[in-house]
Amino acid sequence: MFEITDKINDNVKDEAWPYLVRLNKRTSWNDESKDHLEELKIFLKNKNYITFVGHPKRYHLTRIGDSCLYDVPTFRKGALTEFRGKRIRVVCVSSGRYDRLLMAGAVGSTPKNKIKIKEKVSYVFPEIGDHKIA
Repeated sequence: MFEITDKINDNVKDEAWPYLVRLNKRTSWNDESKDHLEELKIFLKNKNYITFVGHPKRYHLTRIGDSCLYDVPTFRKGALTEFRGKRIRVVCVSSGRYDRLLMAGAVGSTPKNKIKIKEKVSYVFPEIGDHKIA
């Protein structure tokens, strides 16, 4: 799960950018908008984006066409495992009552100072005399 503070505004102006801008300029959901959405899905699939289902509270995307960037931690599990240590774009391509159909693909590497690694927990017990700790 990503925290809202992990969300990075999508400012990567690559080949997918015009498709996203065109879809987000829509004022109504008509046949033209549906065509733009299908073009976006086909383009992202050709760019090796993966498709997965996610909840808006986990990925912080609600509307079709919404996109953002995330730095995937090195210990990530689930649908985004293959993107560990990379910066990805996540795009909402379908919405439902509770879940969203999302597409994700790498847009670069996570900057070295932002890589998240799992911390090893070390337990320190207070000195309690002659008693043994099981």
